[in-house]
Order: sequence, then structure tokens, then C-alpha cells
Amino acid sequence: MNRLLAWSLIAVAGVVAAPAAAHAAPRLYSIAEFNAAQANLRGVEIRVEGRVSTYGNNIIRFRHCDKVLFRTPEGLLASLKGVKNVEVTGTLTREDGRTEFQVTSVRQLPTDLETFQKRRREVRLDSPEQWSELGEWARRRAAFYDNDPDLLARGEEALLRAIEIRRRTAARTAPEQFLQLAADVRKLNLPETLYRSLVHEAYWLRWELTQKKTGAVLEALASDIEHDLPGSAEPLRAPDAALRKKYLANPLKIYDVADEPERRALHRMLYSEVVLRQISSRLASDAGNGFEMADLLEQRLPEQRALAESWRDRALAGRAAEVDTLPRKEMLALAEQYRTRNQPRQADQIIESWLTLRRRKLQADDIEGLLQLTDEYRTLLKRDDVADRILFEVYEANPGATETAERLERRGYRLKDGRWITAEEFNTRPEGMLERALREGRVEVGMTGAQVRKSVGEPLVIAKAATAGLVTEIWIYGQGNAARLVIRLAKRATQRDLAVVSLDNVLAH
Repeated sequence: MNRLLAWSLIAVAGVVAAPAAAHAAPRLYSIAEFNAAQANLRGVEIRVEGRVSTYGNNIIRFRHCDKVLFRTPEGLLASLKGVKNVEVTGTLTREDGRTEFQVTSVRQLPTDLETFQKRRREVRLDSPEQWSELGEWARRRAAFYDNDPDLLARGEEALLRAIEIRRRTAARTAPEQFLQLAADVRKLNLPETLYRSLVHEAYWLRWELTQKKTGAVLEALASDIEHDLPGSAEPLRAPDAALRKKYLANPLKIYDVADEPERRALHRMLYSEVVLRQISSRLASDAGNGFEMADLLEQRLPEQRALAESWRDRALAGRAAEVDTLPRKEMLALAEQYRTRNQPRQADQIIESWLTLRRRKLQADDIEGLLQLTDEYRTLLKRDDVADRILFEVYEANPGATETAERLERRGYRLKDGRWITAEEFNTRPEGMLERALREGRVEVGMTGAQVRKSVGEPLVIAKAATAGLVTEIWIYGQGNAARLVIRLAKRATQRDLAVVSLDNVLAH
């Protein structure tokens, strides 16, 4: 009788026939919802839908619902073998310690991907809310079913469409809307590249909206860019003028096609534009504060050194007419007046201007004047860095200048391969050819006379010659019938010591 009753309840499509308008359809639960609400569902007619795990003899098992058997009337499952998604109607019961679902009807459902496509066709194309709802549904469903990759991809596709619509319709005068979109992208775990693009667009819009702003507004924008756009605080080693030109002409397009290293460079370019305007707005019209602003510019944007130097030039031009005519004593007196008024920076600027103008008047071969200038930088401004830089320049223009080399050595520098390096760099470098030759008692081209003596001792014979400012000596080692070592050394008038230019082993006769 039960079997006859069950078969009489099954319609051709597998759905129970119900009297018209007798009552509302039972509530539908997904397997995830069913699992969560089981305790309150016993004895209540409901519908449950999900992915089938296995079909048995009058039994359905749903995926991720292994503890509940869905028992069907005999023969009900004959046409459903292989169907992936179904919906069952019936009642949850518990007898003899077993929980079962007594199925009264069952019907085939589309797969989740088919359901997604159907819902997608019903979404209004310009509705971000509907796209978001579809994407969230697909993601939840995919997550429940072991992160189904196909459904996850469709869910992300729908969520990205929602973000795209919101981005397209956001107000260009409301950067905060783009920052909110970026926050939503990160919350939804959408691609990080999209997050960066939205944050960049927000800050570019803020930059456009501050074209006539200065001071605190620009400082706040620069601080936010530094915090949120990676690479913005990193000076560019080799600024790309062509990329900057393209970026400023079409910032959003250039940014979206840029790879990660280029985006970091673009972050720095945007940050630089903001900081540069902020500092430029503080530069006096006559550049009277050019030294101060140039120092600040180099501190914040080291790659803008050329512009900083131009500001210093303008500041010098404004003061040159007076400072250039002052003798040293009067210049120092003027600087002291600034110090007595508690303006030490202005005092240093007077001295720096005077020394800079002096330096520009000195010729590159005026070694004495330039060395005296280094002393002035050390004593008047405590600027050892500038003094050392001048010494490097003097030596480069006058290679082998003895006094210059001695001063650099006293400062702790060492000459290596024609370049002055710090003692620390010198001591930590790999052992060089000459050092190995000295240690092994050999002679190499480039050794000084003192190094030759240290390596192989005093020569047996020395022959000297001098022509046109060049001193040449021939040192001969060995005697009797042994092979003789013949070393040729030379030095110019500007060089401190002889250096080996050639050597040869000669058989005695």
C-alpha cells in the first residue's frame, strides 16, 4: 500500500502534484542551510537541494551531509542516476537513534554552473548590486563545495563586474569613493593589482583637486601616498623622463598597463609632484631662501639635485652683488650679526654664499687656492663633506698632486686603481695584484719605487735620465752569469714617486 501511495504521488517530472492553491510550497534549504538548522526541522515538510554524493537503493546521499540518509519510495530514483544536483521534498525524522529524511518527491536541478549562467542572464547589466549578489552566491556555493574552481572563477568575474560599474559611475570629485572601492576589493579578496589601481586613482584625483592648494593639504596628501603606495618614498636611481612624460599626460591608462616595478616608479613620480609643489610654494619670489629650500628639496627628493642647485644659483644671484664685494673679515662680521640675532642658519648661508662664489672664481689648476678653500669649509662651516669633495675634484684635475693626495690620506682615504676610497673600503677589498706581488717578493708594473725596494731590495745598478719633464730610471738586479732583472721606472714632475712602467729578464753574457 505504501509503494502504491508513493507512486501515486510522483508526477511525470518527478514533482509531487499538489492541490491548486492548497498551501504555499515548503521552504527550500540548501544543504549548508539544512545542516545548520537540522535541530529545528523535524516533522516539518521542507525542500532541500544540493549536489548528490551517491545514489543507493532508494537512498540519496548529499555531499557534505553524510550523517543524514534521504530515503525515497522504491523506483523513484530510476531516472536520476548520474544527475549531479537535485531537490527533494519531504520530512526529517529521527527514530531508533537514526536521523533520516523521508522523501516524498524529487526533481532534477541544473548544475551550479548552469544556475549561475541562468542567473547571469537575468542580471541587469548596469546594476552593481545584482552583480555583487550573484558573485557572492557563487563564492559561497563554491566555498561550501570544496572551493569549486570553476564556480569561484565565475563568482570573481561577477564581483569584478560590480566593482567596474561602481568605478565607472563614481564621482571624479570624490576620491574617497575610490578608496572605499579599494577597501571593498581587498575585503572581497579580489586581485591586489586592482586594489592598487583604485588607490592610485583616488590619490591622483586628490592631486588634481589640489592644483591651487599648498601647505598642510599637500603635506597630508604626500603622507597618505607614502603610506599607501609602495615605492613612493624610494628615490629613483635613474629617473625615466620619457615614462614621466607619458604618465603625466595619461596617468590612469599608463598606470593600468604598468608592471609592478613600473608602478613603484609611478608612485614615486606622483609623490614627487606633490612634494615638489609643496616645497616650491615656499620658495621666495627672489629665491632669497633658496639655500634653505634647496636643502629641504634634496632631503625629500634627492633625485631633484639639479633643481636644488638652480635654486641655490638664484639665491646666490640675489646676494652676489653684496656678498661678493665683502672681504673675508666683513663677511664674517655680517655672519656674526645674524648669530647674535639667533639666526645661525642665515649666518651659515652668508658664509656658504661667499665660499661658493670664491670657489667659482678659482681655476681648476689653482691648487693652492682650492686647498685653502677646503680649510675655510672645515673651519667656518664644519663641512668636511664639501671640503673632501673639493679635494677629490682637485686631484682629478691634477692627477698625482702631492699635497692633495697627502690631505686625502690624512682624511683616511686610500687611492685604489685611480679612485679614492675610504679606509674601510680599502681594508675590506679583495687582495690586489700589487699586494700579492709584494707578499710573494715579485715586481709588477705599476709598483712605486718604494714598493720595488720593499719587494726585491736595492738594485745593483741605477741609470737615470731626464727629458721634457719626465724622469726615467733603469734599475738592474743580479750579477755574474745569472739572469738579470731590468726594471724601467718613470715619473712626471707632478708625481710624487717613480712607478714601474716595464720590466724584463735579460741573460748575462
